[in-house]
Amino acid sequence: MSSSLRPPQTSGPHPDFVFVVNCLRRLGSTFKATHSLSSDDLSWLNIKCTQVGLDSGTPNDGGFKVVEPKPLNEMDAIAERNNLINVDDVYRPGEYSTGNFYEASTLGDFFFHEFLEKSDALTKKPLVELGSWKLGPNENDEHCTADKIGWRVAFTLHSHDDSMPADTIRFLPQSMPIKHDELLFSELWCILKTSARQLKKNELGPDGIAPVTIVSASGRDLRIVQGYIHNNKVLVRMSEVVNTDQEDEQNLNQLMKVGAWLLGAPCRYQA
Repeated sequence: MSSSLRPPQTSGPHPDFVFVVNCLRRLGSTFKATHSLSSDDLSWLNIKCTQVGLDSGTPNDGGFKVVEPKPLNEMDAIAERNNLINVDDVYRPGEYSTGNFYEASTLGDFFFHEFLEKSDALTKKPLVELGSWKLGPNENDEHCTADKIGWRVAFTLHSHDDSMPADTIRFLPQSMPIKHDELLFSELWCILKTSARQLKKNELGPDGIAPVTIVSASGRDLRIVQGYIHNNKVLVRMSEVVNTDQEDEQNLNQLMKVGAWLLGAPCRYQA
């Protein structure tokens, strides 16, 4: 592992903690919580935004790969032996859609969350135990008005790999549409807020980073957004957007691509 990521050993909050707090203040005081951020906005916030492969987890910025998704052939086997094609939320909602936030929340609650807790037909263990994550406490990060929920984190996975204890995955349903080349306020806020909590505790692995992976959902659209803070910079990566309002088999294939991150493992591979 490269030594370039390793911070000086200190007591108290991590050296990047103050930077993250200031970044949250600037973000919250300048931008609306339901808006997307332009390239100029990201530059002003000192954020580098690149791409990450949905199938592979490999970033295109030359930095560290921080999640290894479970191979898709293994995900296909899991889907087949557990008959996931018959789960209600694989079906397309079509004209019966209840709006972006609620469609996304349904996917989070009744597909992904139940998927993680489902007993595997082969191992007889919850599916989440086939990976390196565990369902854990979920901090209440959200944006709501009197008549509408803009976004709200549905559940959080924590690493149970002792060498990377600060790594997290969070499922984020939201009402704002997801566009391939735009980072949403909600996605960045959740990365920064989660990072701030971990950097404040400063119970990190030897590389001194606390990567946050967001499964971002709007309606039946999904993508992966991940980020971490290093040396007063925020590195963010976005995957392609996948749509699950298609035929059942196509929907299940796309859901398994995203589910592969939830059954994968934290890692540190140089891309």
